[in-house]
Amino acid sequence: MERRYASDGVRTSAGWLCLALAVVLWPVTLFAAPDTFTLTVPSCAPSGGNSVLALSTTPESGWSSVRTYFRRAGSADFYYVEMRSAGLGKYWAALPRPEDATTVVEVQMAVRDAEGKETRAPLQKLPVTTSCSLILTPEQDRFAQNLVVGETARGQAGQVISGFRCDGVISRIEATGALRPDESCRRVLMEQAAAAADEENKRKVIPLILLGGGGVALVTHKEPPEASQARP
Repeated sequence: MERRYASDGVRTSAGWLCLALAVVLWPVTLFAAPDTFTLTVPSCAPSGGNSVLALSTTPESGWSSVRTYFRRAGSADFYYVEMRSAGLGKYWAALPRPEDATTVVEVQMAVRDAEGKETRAPLQKLPVTTSCSLILTPEQDRFAQNLVVGETARGQAGQVISGFRCDGVISRIEATGALRPDESCRRVLMEQAAAAADEENKRKVIPLILLGGGGVALVTHKEPPEASQARP
């Protein structure tokens, strides 16, 4: 009986020891937990409009970059935009406007730590619809009008962004990391502006021609007045 109680006493002491170790190790396990992300992704992407996405990270700081990768569904390579910090581990970004032929946009947010290790959140798919309506804040609108788009493949250099419009895109980050003006989008926007100006001129000239203002002279003929007869 005494051995049994002695054995019970040993087991009881061992149990308290395990519990004490568990209490000591619990914070370590908590701090060693994987990084967590909370995504805020719209259910759709507006046709011809900018989409805004948000990300909350834990831990709040210590990231060397926070990005949103995006591409037209079916494309082989991603592009990316650097997300803007809103403080307290919250980030957001606006995407370029999808082209009319783009039906689905794929997005994937990612963080990179100080050692260069990148962790990506699950891939999200945004159907592009004309009924989708997103209202941007003034700050988000300014961001969308001054987009710097990063490339992930060398073949993207010198080409327009596949599946997206050039509106608001001003600069590109090459796959090598070099920053340069987006000359390809600049040419496209200049051509669009010239085409729009020609169309506007046509709309102004046609009414003038119809109204006789296009160099058409309107000539009217009047008979001269009859001369008065001389009196004797």
